[in-house]
Amino acid sequence: MTSIKTKISVYLFLLVLGISSAYVFYGYQETKHELYSKLEFSAERKISRLAENLIIPLWEVDDRWVKDIITTETMDNNLQAIVVTGADNLLVVQKRDANWKVSSENLPLFGEFIFKQSKVIQGNEPIGQVEIYLTTRFIENDLKAKLIKIIITVAILSFAIFIFLELMLGKIVINPLSKLVLATKQIAKGQYDIALESKKRDEIGRLAKDFNSMREQIELRESERNNALANVETAKDKLHQLNENLESKVTERTQALEESNQNLQRLSAEFESAKDDAELANRAKSVFLANMSHELRTPMNAVLGFSRLMREEAGLRPSQKESLDIINRSGHHLLDLINDVLDMAKIESGQIELVNAPFDLGLLVRDIMDLMQERAEKKALHLTFDQSSSFPRFIISDATKIRQILVNLLSNAIKHTNSGSVTLLLNILEQQNTDDIYLHFEVQDTGVGISDDDLASVFSAFIQVGEQSTQEGTGLGLAITQQYIELMNGSINVSSELGVGSVFQVEIPVQAVNAEQLATIQPSSNRKVIRLADKQPDYRVLIVEDQLENRLLLKRLLESAGFKVQEAVNGQQGVEQFKQWKPHFIWMDRRMPIMGGIEAIRKIRALPGGDLVQIVAVTASVFEQERAILIQAGASEIVNKPYKDEEIFSCMAKYLNVEYIYKDNKEDEPILDEESFTIFEKKIESLPEELLNKLNNAATSLDVEQSLQVIKQIKLTDEALAEKLQRLVEAFDFETLLEKIKTVA
Repeated sequence: MTSIKTKISVYLFLLVLGISSAYVFYGYQETKHELYSKLEFSAERKISRLAENLIIPLWEVDDRWVKDIITTETMDNNLQAIVVTGADNLLVVQKRDANWKVSSENLPLFGEFIFKQSKVIQGNEPIGQVEIYLTTRFIENDLKAKLIKIIITVAILSFAIFIFLELMLGKIVINPLSKLVLATKQIAKGQYDIALESKKRDEIGRLAKDFNSMREQIELRESERNNALANVETAKDKLHQLNENLESKVTERTQALEESNQNLQRLSAEFESAKDDAELANRAKSVFLANMSHELRTPMNAVLGFSRLMREEAGLRPSQKESLDIINRSGHHLLDLINDVLDMAKIESGQIELVNAPFDLGLLVRDIMDLMQERAEKKALHLTFDQSSSFPRFIISDATKIRQILVNLLSNAIKHTNSGSVTLLLNILEQQNTDDIYLHFEVQDTGVGISDDDLASVFSAFIQVGEQSTQEGTGLGLAITQQYIELMNGSINVSSELGVGSVFQVEIPVQAVNAEQLATIQPSSNRKVIRLADKQPDYRVLIVEDQLENRLLLKRLLESAGFKVQEAVNGQQGVEQFKQWKPHFIWMDRRMPIMGGIEAIRKIRALPGGDLVQIVAVTASVFEQERAILIQAGASEIVNKPYKDEEIFSCMAKYLNVEYIYKDNKEDEPILDEESFTIFEKKIESLPEELLNKLNNAATSLDVEQSLQVIKQIKLTDEALAEKLQRLVEAFDFETLLEKIKTVA
């Protein structure tokens, strides 16, 4: 019979060996699969990123640009080769030689690698192809290193198991045998009260069972019974004592738990009271700020209005005009600070709501850039903006809040930049399974930057980061910006490096504008062109533009003035339209499918009569190299998107010598002429007494905002009267308004 120790040792050794081998094999396969999956995923991401980043370079057939992009990608040591092909036999290659050095030569590939390729698509048209090769040589090295690590781990584990088994053998085999030997010696001395455990079914168990049988035959039954009774009594005493101790402990624990519950209830009550006090204090603060800001804004509006009116009076000395300018500028600055505090108070009190409507986003951006340009020039900064060709001109959203967001970010960038540039980038994000458009704003500056410690509090209210000497304003601009963005379900992120500059990125979901909604957007020009002047030729104008809303806007604008207009959706159609219709003037978009604007201009200039037609390019790009290409192709001039109505008409007047009839500005007309006084008074008489009292109180306080709120209520029943009242308030003519109200009263 084989000994128990030998059997257990052999079986457990085989078991440990089998499990260890299986673990090593599984760990090796799992690691190999993980490394290859990561390399495969990296290849997919790289080919996708390259296919997107190479669209513009391949469209422009710029091999230097292409080389810069793929050179950046070769910083990945796993990348063995990149091959890019495009139009005009463009071929750019980056490969590694046998020493793993990057080379632009078309070297032969070696070793095993993962291959990926993708076409570069622009406007559903392939314009090139990119191929990448990722080597697997580093994976094999990692596999060897991890295999060694696994083997070492398994060896250590096996050693630990072996020690454990030795201890178990001692407990299971050696110790029971020693007890059996000791019991045998005691039996030989006449001691029969020894009992061995005989539940085991191995050699030791059988020996113990035989030993107990022998002892039972020798030991008297009476002795066994007495011993059993004595043991029972002892057990009862111990159980009774244990029960008494348990009851005492339960009582103590119950009392402690009751005390703990009482303390918890007291703390909870204190917490609720403190929470209520904090919420009450926060609401009181918001109400106070709102009321205080409102009380300050009311007289400030009067100061600004009357200082502007006094500035236009004749006979003022230069020093007086300068003093009035200082008052007006300082008043506007103070009003901006007050408005920030009021906006923050409204946000905290939950009074801010979204007012979504169709509007001209492109014109809004242009107005903001014109506003910021003056501030940038005062600090000798270079202010630029660039937008992608897919950035929408018209959207549905809250124009006021988008304007405030951009103004706050650009103002902040200019304020903290002493030299260099501030850039606004406009783009949209690709979204799947959604009808919304995600606008992407990015404001970059070369300013003082923000330290890592200050980044966490950059959006906190009433906190300004950076040097104390550079801090101006309330510190609410970025806090309000973040609140507006979150209200619009958007997001804002900031990255910065101290002494280098900062980048603020904003993403906001908006809705697209259809043709019916587009027709509701009114032009914002103060000097509106009504029609062409008399005795003007019938000018034929061709619009070549792939974006529907841009074509509709420009067509409606030109046809309202009296031009004959035709459309083309790409450069190829534009060339055919020129052959058949012979237009006098062509508005040519820069980027279009099938045939772009540059190629279309060249083809038209080469046709009979092509040297006489005026061609003005329309582009969203501000890069000088692209403008130079358009001029070289034959464009007469370039107009940037988004454009204003007056820019369109001025450009056509320049090249066609066309003359227009303009509508008189409404601001130049008298608000109330003699004939309308009587009607005006009668309409005021018909107003409800409550509205009349509110309007009288607001006008007496020179409160522009409150007056306009009352006029909004009047507009619901009498729009014409509300318009007259609004013009009186906007002109700060409270004297006339109060006179008419008192006459009625």
